[in-house]
Amino acid sequence: MAIFKNTPPIVTSGLVLYMDAASSKSYTSGSLKWFDISGNGTSGSLTNVGYDSDKRCLLFASASQSTCVLNNSSLLNFNTGSFSIEVVVKLTGFAYGTNNSLYIKRAQTGGIGGAKGIVYRMLANTGTTAALIVTVDNGTGANNGDYVTLQGLSTSFPYFTTIHSVLTYNATTFKLAEYRNGVLYSDTSVTAMTASAYNNNSNLTLGKFDGNSLDAEYYIFRAYNKVLSAQEVKQNYDALKTRFNLS
Repeated sequence: MAIFKNTPPIVTSGLVLYMDAASSKSYTSGSLKWFDISGNGTSGSLTNVGYDSDKRCLLFASASQSTCVLNNSSLLNFNTGSFSIEVVVKLTGFAYGTNNSLYIKRAQTGGIGGAKGIVYRMLANTGTTAALIVTVDNGTGANNGDYVTLQGLSTSFPYFTTIHSVLTYNATTFKLAEYRNGVLYSDTSVTAMTASAYNNNSNLTLGKFDGNSLDAEYYIFRAYNKVLSAQEVKQNYDALKTRFNLS
C-alpha cells in the first residue's frame, strides 16, 4: 500500500488501522474526523485539533486540550494478545507534569498498575527529552509483577524532532519493545502476563491522558494485530524516511 507515488509499500499483513494526515482519504482540513484507510472503517473523533497544510500533519496543543478518540473499542482487543503500534510524530512543546500520553487504550486513571490496557506515557524531564513510562498492564495493582514496562531515562523521547516509533508486544514471549527510526531502541520482558489479563473495551486515544494533552504534530498512526518483525519495521521505516527526511 502506497499513499504517495513511487514510495515503497508498507507491511499490510495484520494491518488493522492506518491513518495518514497527508492523505485526502484519511483527513481533509477542517474535518472533525481522522479516517482509517486500512479498510476496517475506524475513525478518530478530533477535539480542538488543528492542521498544518504545508507539513500535512495534525496539530495537538496542550492549551487546547487536543485529543483524538477512535470509535472502535474492539481495536487491539488482544484476542491474540500480540500487537504493534506505529506512529510518526514530533513533540513541539515540553511535556508538563506526569500525565501526558502519546496514545492510551485503557481507563484514564493516573499511574501504572491500576487499569487494564496499554499506555505510552510522557513525563516532564529535561529541556531536550521527555521521560517515558510505557506499560502493558492487567490492572490488579502496581509492583505485583502484573505489568510489562519500558521506563526511565533510558527510554527518553526527544522534543522538536520527527520520530518514527514502533511499539511491539509479544504475548507469547511477554516482550515489549520499541523501535526508533527503524532500529531496536529498548525492550524488556516478564512472565506474569496473559493476553486475557489486559483485555479491555476502552477506546484508543491519542494525545491526552487524565486531562492533560501533548503539544505535538501527528503525521501517521498505524496498528497491527501481530508483532512486526525487525525486517518489517525496517520496511515501514524505509517507506517513510525520504518523506520525513529521517536519517
